[in-house]
Amino acid sequence: MRGPHEFATMFYCSLTTLTATSYDDIVPLNPFARSLANLESVVGPFYLSITVARS
Repeated sequence: MRGPHEFATMFYCSLTTLTATSYDDIVPLNPFARSLANLESVVGPFYLSITVARS
């Protein structure tokens, strides 16, 4: 079971990926986590732009 601290870390990593700021203090170590971060960095902006364009 994941604790609140681990959830906060995952949320922070997700926001860092979506806002494309950088990974200065947290880096996904697991290859699967890296793949998810890469996928999120590609799909996230597309989702936002498609949502805005449909409005």
